[in-house]
Amino acid sequence: MTSYALRAECRGHEDDVRAAVVLSPASFATASRDKTVRVWSEAIGSDVSFAQSVVCVGHASFVTSLAFAPPGRVPSFPPLGALVSGSRDARVVAWDPATGDAVAEMRGHALDVTAVCVLASGVVVSGAMDKSVRVWDPKTGACARAIEDAHGSSVLALAALADGGFLSGSADRSVKRWDGQMPYDGASWKPTTTMTGHADTVRGICVTPAGDAFLTASHDCTARMWSLVTHETVLTFVGHTALVYAVAAAGDRVFTGSEDNTMRIWRARDASCAQTIAHPGATLAEEQSKIKTEDPSALLQSGHGDGVTKVIREEGGTIAAYAWSAGTASWERVGEVTGVGGGGIGGGKKSFQGAEYDYVFDVDFQDGVPPLKLPFNVGDNPYTAAETFLETNDLPAGYREQVVNFIVQNVGETNVGAGGVSADPFTGAGAYVPGTGATTGGGGGGAGNFDPFTGGGAYVPGAAAAPAAAAPAAAAAAARQSYVPTTTCLLFDTSLNLDGILKKIAEFAAELATAAQRVEGLRECAAAAASKTPPSTTAAAALLDASAAWPKEKLFPLLDVARMLVLVPGACDAATSGAFAAAACRALESGGDGAPAPPGNVLTAGRLFANAFKHGETRDAFLPFGQALLDGLAPAAAADAKPPARLALATAILNLASFASDIPAAADLAPACVAVGSQLLYASPAADVDARFRALVALGTAATTAGAEAKKLAIDLGVLDVATALAAAESAGKVKDAAADVRKALS
Repeated sequence: MTSYALRAECRGHEDDVRAAVVLSPASFATASRDKTVRVWSEAIGSDVSFAQSVVCVGHASFVTSLAFAPPGRVPSFPPLGALVSGSRDARVVAWDPATGDAVAEMRGHALDVTAVCVLASGVVVSGAMDKSVRVWDPKTGACARAIEDAHGSSVLALAALADGGFLSGSADRSVKRWDGQMPYDGASWKPTTTMTGHADTVRGICVTPAGDAFLTASHDCTARMWSLVTHETVLTFVGHTALVYAVAAAGDRVFTGSEDNTMRIWRARDASCAQTIAHPGATLAEEQSKIKTEDPSALLQSGHGDGVTKVIREEGGTIAAYAWSAGTASWERVGEVTGVGGGGIGGGKKSFQGAEYDYVFDVDFQDGVPPLKLPFNVGDNPYTAAETFLETNDLPAGYREQVVNFIVQNVGETNVGAGGVSADPFTGAGAYVPGTGATTGGGGGGAGNFDPFTGGGAYVPGAAAAPAAAAPAAAAAAARQSYVPTTTCLLFDTSLNLDGILKKIAEFAAELATAAQRVEGLRECAAAAASKTPPSTTAAAALLDASAAWPKEKLFPLLDVARMLVLVPGACDAATSGAFAAAACRALESGGDGAPAPPGNVLTAGRLFANAFKHGETRDAFLPFGQALLDGLAPAAAADAKPPARLALATAILNLASFASDIPAAADLAPACVAVGSQLLYASPAADVDARFRALVALGTAATTAGAEAKKLAIDLGVLDVATALAAAESAGKVKDAAADVRKALS
């Protein structure tokens, strides 16, 4: 029997590799959470190593799935065939493997595309978190057939059959066979066979080389072989100790990859394991060395609250997370910690600009820009360190609280000096502002008239705005607060920068030759919003007319006025609120060239959507637009989004989730809320403490109150894994506590 050994390590991706396909005996392709597809070819002069030859760039989020259309399969594709990828940006894209150029794009899924395959007829099939399967004409990019509710949950795996049909696997634990002889444009398309047997999510599917059977990988820690004739299980492959993510077959061997960090090679004739290969663990060891751990004796002391987590270095060197259970009054082992970023004093002093520090953190404020260095010594005041960091890097003072929270969470409260952190975990209220002799209010402060987009003093929507809680977080000072589920509604109620907004309205009105009477009405509306009083009927009509008529790139000052008016009792009836929701949707539309909405529109529309939840009439008028608003706000969940936009989106989905248990329309939006919330959680850097925290609370609340589908979707999207890692790795703070709540809710 052939024994397999590591041939080459191919490094180039900047995040997890999620899929791989073979193109030829000398090349293969990979897809990653770094939003790229990469082609690797045998290095010249070497029969063991591979070099990166092509990088396909264009997806706006994680690339989750990958398939290969061989030469000639699709006539409209390049001579060498094409790579077909699915992404969390809900798109399917075909790429030329020789140049990296996109040759086709297919849009239509409502949520993440999680599986793709290319049929013998040349059509492309995709499956998604929205439970649908779509069949595409790759030449035009048009959807030839949409099979809504193809499964009872997310469609996570697809495999093409030689007869022209295909197989689909789902989080609903089933596998379905679809007859390729049925017309793609038929009135209905039903599976010919539904197969059950797995006890958990079906994650991977492949057809055997002989073509008479297929294999599945499952979260139940097993793989199965099924007959394509009887559709019954033929063999069960048992041996993995964690989720099985992938399965493949070659010759008389079956290959499986698992979360237990091993690949297993099985004999296809009897399901016996022929070889187990451990994935190289150097990276794991490096990451584990950064984690602050405690001795097992720490478990002899009771936890100070339910869900509190300790990271323990066990005998033998294993690092494991333990959570305190108030119900059993004991520490429960959550699982092994398999990797986390961070920094600490365990590695000795760090040098920065000629000085020695206990910590020098890399802080990522924007993709594509080198991280900024944040130095800190044990015993320093975190507020002083934050102020110095912001001044040195010419950053808005409004980021102060986020930087302070980042420092405290990464070094621990016991390692910071005078000042500490006693701020309201939702609003930041109560934190000392150096040099003022006062504490901040719920509306934040410190941003002044700084323009977060240009760095100047010109009006930018909500430049000084930090959200405030509609209800005080009464338990903020408790040693351990449970945040999930929440019924707290958070608002952006900092008053308008009236002078700036009036200048912007006057500028746009002049460009558009707006009638003087309407301009006066807009000025009156802005003044009323700033003073938090209802505008006159005439002024309100002027705002509604302009919101419907002005070009979408000029809507952001009007949306900022609307943001405040929806908070004023009696200022917005159902019709007015609906008009504001429609204007926000229009402002979020992509450009004709596919360019995303302007950043100012994303920011103001997100804040308006968040504030719409304060009053029932306005909330009910916005909810029918909820899906369109969440789709339009997706750019705020990208890694290169501005922090204020991420915070606006996080607040909007938190407010939406808080009503999921009481309002059916909000519950219907829970899956979309979970999808965008998980993407936001992945994209938010450690410095974006508030966005991370609110995204976690929103996800936990939706999973807890909106039903089993939302919970299952959150697990499928990896939220449980992220929450477990954050609960184990974060220093004490609200992100750690919220992550523990989410982990508990999803377990």
